Amino acid sequence: VLTEDHLVLTAYGWVAVKDVQGELIATGHIALAGVAEEVFTGTVLGDGSIPKGCATLSLVHTEVSRDYVELKAKALRVLTPHIARREGYQSGSVRIKPQWSLRTQATLWIRQQRARWYTDDRRKVVPSDLNLTPLTIAVWFMDDGSTAFRTHESAGHRPRSELAVCCFTR
Repeated sequence: VLTEDHLVLTAYGWVAVKDVQGELIATGHIALAGVAEEVFTGTVLGDGSIPKGCATLSLVHTEVSRDYVELKAKALRVLTPHIARREGYQSGSVRIKPQWSLRTQATLWIRQQRARWYTDDRRKVVPSDLNLTPLTIAVWFMDDGSTAFRTHESAGHRPRSELAVCCFTR
């Protein structure tokens, strides 16, 4: 409980509660905003996941995508991401190539995001309050998008871009 003379930390320094007028107040909990939130959202729309029972963001990309994984890590640095190279292996008749993985620290904010993005039976859903920005769409496209050039004469050789959305139930 705060009284009007309590001091709270804002972007303008320590301010009495009675003088706070819409400023953000430091709570000690990590939450994302701006570029970091847009990259997080695009990643969850794409190849990222928040595993059940965890409060971390996890993703895996191919070995040639190391720079992209490092770029995501830089954008999500407030979540202290850890990047690791995963060696290739054989799974039955399928050869899995080396990959780069990223996993963030666990936070209350990510736990809250899991409740927004997943049903109780682990299916991913698009939140009703989703804010698609150009950066969010770009990250999503880099994860799950593709562009092909039509070769049929009636298509006029125009490119066609698509986003894979097979993991979403609604």
